[in-house]
Parts: sequence; structure tokens; C-alpha cells
Amino acid sequence: MHQQPLLLKPRKIRLFAYKARLLNACSLGFVALCLLAFSSGALAQPIARPIPFTLPTRDTTTSPYLPQLPSEPAGSHGALNIGPDGHVHAADGTRLKFFGTSLALTAEFLTGADARLVTRRLRKLGFNAVKFVYNDNFGYDDASFVKANDSTGKPSKSSYLVNPPQFAKFDTLLFEMKKNGIYAFILLNSYHHYAQGEGVAYPDSEYSNAYLSQIFDPGVAALQRKWAKTLLGHTNPLTGLRLADDPQIAVVECNQEHSLFYYWTLDRLNYIDDNNKISKGKQTVSFWQSRFLDSSYNLYLKKRYGSDAALNSAWIGTGGANTKNQMDNASFENPASPVWAFATRN
Repeated sequence: MHQQPLLLKPRKIRLFAYKARLLNACSLGFVALCLLAFSSGALAQPIARPIPFTLPTRDTTTSPYLPQLPSEPAGSHGALNIGPDGHVHAADGTRLKFFGTSLALTAEFLTGADARLVTRRLRKLGFNAVKFVYNDNFGYDDASFVKANDSTGKPSKSSYLVNPPQFAKFDTLLFEMKKNGIYAFILLNSYHHYAQGEGVAYPDSEYSNAYLSQIFDPGVAALQRKWAKTLLGHTNPLTGLRLADDPQIAVVECNQEHSLFYYWTLDRLNYIDDNNKISKGKQTVSFWQSRFLDSSYNLYLKKRYGSDAALNSAWIGTGGANTKNQMDNASFENPASPVWAFATRN
């Protein structure tokens, strides 16, 4: 039997031809763009009358045609918690999501007009959370809750001497943010140095920004706990609430970058010499802090095992450990080991 050839309808043929022309045009356009990009340095012409495009920093206007943040004040749904699903929920069950930024140093202590302006600007940009950092700087009064000199003008013997005008400015900023639905993330310790005679060991040899100090020095830990009570126990007269009771405060963070594990990964816990401590060279902790760690760990081992023999028995073992589930050359330290084979597949 003779089979008739399969014929396409004319409109389909025209459609395929159109697609082919379109692909060719796109290809030519892409090549032209590439040539333009490579030659732009040599052929680019200066713009005679450029139009400046600058986002105004004081623009707080809104539009009903753009997405809007919820209109209720921050904390309207009650205190926050982490629910069984791992998400943030308020006391009434409302789930919250945060899109935040940070304010540091003097940006946290503004006049009333500036506080309103900054808050409304942040709201317009879509932020509903702000983290407050570096506000406990002893020696930089304009950027801190505390002040360096006492009422007589002499250096304060306490590094946590409260600065009431600064608290008043912060209260205003926090109140403006509350009205605009912006939650607060509070840090208790982020950039604090200690005064001489405050009971802190070697305050002039503290690690950068006195990080880790509460780990080495019980006196520092006690001072920080006292400051936490002072800060969180402060009542904002504009809300009538203590910071500890205000549901606008979404998170209270104890320390900023104060992790012993983190600095161990950076190899900064072993003192080398004065050319490598704090902010020099390898930026290690001070001599006494490094020795404090060594001594504390040795005392822990002695208390737990009692003798070197018991320690060796527990840590070294008898050599008869079960190696069934241990991985050979797990750290890849032996490049000649035949255990691992590396290959590339396309």
C-alpha cells in the first residue's frame, strides 16, 4: 500500500518560519549587546545633561497603591514566643515575621523630631524590627546609656553610671517605633569597657571591647547581671511599661559576638606574646585570660579524674576500641591514602 506523505497545514509552516526569524533576531540582538558591552569603554559618550537620581533620606510619604505594613502598634498581640512549629507567635496566636535593620551608637539617641523622622522612614522602607547595638560604650557619652564622669566632673568609678538624658532620648525613639509597628531587639552587652577600681581584673588588658570578659571574670558577670536589671527594669514614661514587660521588645540578647567557641575557631584563645594580643597580630586574648582557661580546665580534669592515671585511662583507653564505625582518613590529612577517590562527572 502506498502511504501518503504527512503534510503540515500552511499556517503551521508560517508559524515555524516566524519562530525561526524570531530566534535569529534574538541571537543577533544578543550579539549586538555583547559587542556594545565590550566596546562601551571606548565608544561611550558623556551624558551632557544627566538627571540625578537620589533617594531622599527624609521621605516618609506613603501611597495606598503600595503594600502596607499592619497599622497596629508593635506589641498589640501580646508577648512573643517560639511556637511548636518553630515560628514566632504572639500571645493571641498571631504569627509574626520580621524584616529588620540595626541602629548603632548615636543613631539610637535622637531628638524627638529626628526620632519621628527616622521611624517613619524605616516604616516606609518596610522595616518592622530594629536591633539596637553598641549603646553601652563607657567613654562615649553621646552614644551610650552610661556616662564616663560623675556629677562632679570626675571620672566615674562605675562604668554603668546611668545617663538620664540618654535614656529619655531612647524612650522617645522606642515610643515612636512602637506607634509605627516596629519591634525592638535589645542587646545587654556589646561595646563595654570597665573602670579602674570596679573590681574587674586587669581592665586595661581586656579583649577587644571587653568581649569574653564575663567568661573569665566572675566580677564582670556580676556587673553585667546588675546592668541587665537596670536596663530591663527601666520604665518608659511614654508607655508606662518596663522594658522587661513591654511586648514591643521582641528579643533580648545577652552578648554581641561573645562566644568562646567562635574565638576558639579563630585560634585566639592561646596567648603568644604582646605583639599578637587583643588588636595586634593574631589578636589573641591576654596572657592572664589564656592561662585562666588552661588552669580552669586542668582543675576540672583533676576534680573529675583525680589522677593522671585515671585521666589517661579515660582518654587514651586500652587500644581496643571498636573501629567499625570510624571513618578512615576522615580529615583528609593523608593525601596518599587510597581510601578516598575523587572524580568529576559531567
